[in-house]
Amino acid sequence: ISFPLRSETQQEGIVRQDLGRLARQLTFALSLVMLLIWIHTTLGLFAIREGVYATLTATLDYQITIGSARIAVSSIVAFVLTLLLGYLAASLTRAILGEGILPRLKLARGLPNAIATSTHYVLLVLVFLLALTAAGVELSKFTILTGAFGVGLGFGLQNVVNNFVSGLILLFERPVRVGDLLEMKGVIGEVTKIGFRSSTVHALDGSDLIIPNANLISEQVTNWTLKDTR
Repeated sequence: ISFPLRSETQQEGIVRQDLGRLARQLTFALSLVMLLIWIHTTLGLFAIREGVYATLTATLDYQITIGSARIAVSSIVAFVLTLLLGYLAASLTRAILGEGILPRLKLARGLPNAIATSTHYVLLVLVFLLALTAAGVELSKFTILTGAFGVGLGFGLQNVVNNFVSGLILLFERPVRVGDLLEMKGVIGEVTKIGFRSSTVHALDGSDLIIPNANLISEQVTNWTLKDTR
């Protein structure tokens, strides 16, 4: 019995969907910038720009008190905007690497996705640290919070961390790659995505299975296309 892999047309369709989602995000960001420019110009035409900006500045300087801590609204806005823009830049970088540059190089199957995804993870960490800096948080004090957060991970987020680490193992060791045909617990399907917490397998009956990454590492998995695709 032979099980055909996903055709090139179907794979190109998945790529187009990913690029389409990224294009929509870029279009939204560009529309938001154009809206801000339009508002700036309109306020100038009605000669109320200075008053509106003064009110906005006072609002951003407002201090929110939480216990003994005081947080400015501007710090919260800077943190959120840095995260959003950084996430968009990281997604764009991943798309350019994964779909434009790396596939043109003569790399082993699955390696372009591993490099693009690893780069995406690193950029997200850097974006988070940059967002903290933009919000005025001293990274030296943040180490105390990370220690407390680590204790919380040990108690409440063991499965999430386990799946994340398993996803990194899948990316670097590549026992399972995007496009591989797997058999697991009697179900056969093609790997279409390896994500943060879980991987997606498109079964032969047309359904999509969401499998935690830890299961792909700890349980028995038959990879029909690990060495070749015959």
